[in-house]
Amino acid sequence: MKAGYADGFPVESGKLYQAPLLKQTQLVATFHLSPTVLHSPSQLSTFELSTCIQLYPATCRNFQLYTFNFPLVSHCISQPVATLHFQLSTCIPLYFATCRNFTLYTLHFTLVSHCIPQPVATFHFTLVLVFKMKFTKMHGIGNDYVYIDCFANPEPANLPKLAEFVSHRHFGIGSDGLVLIRPAEGFDAEMVMYNPDGTISEMCGNALRCVSKFVHDHGYAPQEKLTLKTGAGTLYASILRGPDGKAQSVRIDMGAPILAGLKIPTVWDREPVLNQEITALDRTFLATCVSMGNPHCVIFVDDVANFPVEKYGPVIENSLHFPRRVNVEFVQVVSRTELIQRTWERGAGETWACGTGASAVCVAGVLTGSSDPQVRIHLLGGDLELHWLGEGKSVFMTGGATEVFSGELDW
Repeated sequence: MKAGYADGFPVESGKLYQAPLLKQTQLVATFHLSPTVLHSPSQLSTFELSTCIQLYPATCRNFQLYTFNFPLVSHCISQPVATLHFQLSTCIPLYFATCRNFTLYTLHFTLVSHCIPQPVATFHFTLVLVFKMKFTKMHGIGNDYVYIDCFANPEPANLPKLAEFVSHRHFGIGSDGLVLIRPAEGFDAEMVMYNPDGTISEMCGNALRCVSKFVHDHGYAPQEKLTLKTGAGTLYASILRGPDGKAQSVRIDMGAPILAGLKIPTVWDREPVLNQEITALDRTFLATCVSMGNPHCVIFVDDVANFPVEKYGPVIENSLHFPRRVNVEFVQVVSRTELIQRTWERGAGETWACGTGASAVCVAGVLTGSSDPQVRIHLLGGDLELHWLGEGKSVFMTGGATEVFSGELDW
């Protein structure tokens, strides 16, 4: 017997698996029974099942027992032959092999009829499970991510590989990474991020604005003030609503910058790391290093539009001066209140915007005397307003967030 589940449950490759609680599920199956067992006509031998069932789980220590009912229909009789009562026990380990967007299981279960007290038959079959992953594409001034709503949907399996797949601009959805929007006790939501290369990212200001908009507009946290859990700690968001009542822009309290060299982290044991010489290929730059929950290296240049970001960005990103790699911002000063920024993000390459990077640029501008504490920063995807309240105090970032489209993906 072969069966396929849609809207199923997530799995992780290479482990034994105990089935979790299942939601309403679509089961499609074809199997063979002896006609004499069900007291049916002699020509009745092949049955086909297609129905929507509700699985009611009952947990007993180390196994799950699922009970459900469905009509059994033959190819040659249009009416249901019988309504059968199934009990599916997963007390035995389920061995499986994952092949990108589907999973194979080996199962055993017993088929019981309403009119026969003893089991009709015991089946051994392969289950082909396809997880229908619902997603939403959002961007903050062009810094785009694929978002998974874990308030309403199960968390997908193999998240690093999923991040690589959905981020691909040609073979996936296309994004700067993957973001999970999770419920978290004591918080309005938790943001968990993956880079396009599958590595975890601690923080992204543009993504956090999108998470804030999502939980507000979808009713998970409809208030104006939000408390959010991130890889960089607890952060706070203020929703600025438009005429339709939805979030038009979001102001994020990005927290106080980390300026101690070893905590950013860099190899330099001083605070701040200011105008530090860094050699990359054929040039030496003056860099100011700041952490906004993730490490940044800010370099001021004369003409950022024509600067070869793709040449020097990856070299500095992977420099031995940065134990956890680094995001690199190349910045041109237009005036004391206006800057232009291009960002090379670790694990992603050049992106259209970077909120933590803009926050780091705001801080670096003050530290180097290049700009004022309150600035507008122009990025490839749009503008952000930044305001640093001073040493030991928060940086505030204000900008838009846009929900582009939603869809489903087999995973």
